[in-house]
Amino acid sequence: MVERTSSWLAEGEAEGWVRPSSDARARAVTYVSWLLAPLVLGQHVGRLLGGDPAETSVAVRGAVAGLEMLTHGLFADDRFLSAYPEVQNGR
Repeated sequence: MVERTSSWLAEGEAEGWVRPSSDARARAVTYVSWLLAPLVLGQHVGRLLGGDPAETSVAVRGAVAGLEMLTHGLFADDRFLSAYPEVQNGR
């Protein structure tokens, strides 16, 4: 799954609909883990979204939220990304 996703994202980069990543492999692994989370945590996801995650309305609700985050981003600025080098260096 990760290999196929990695290829798909690389194609997206080449076509201009996926933003480049500083670590394409980690991006693919993270993306796949996000996609698998509802399968692993389905009961909890459904409960928190108000229904069975296999129901179209519940699945669409979660999918739209995910697509909004992936398309528009979650954070309005780069404070967390900018702080990462300090975290990485143990400061």
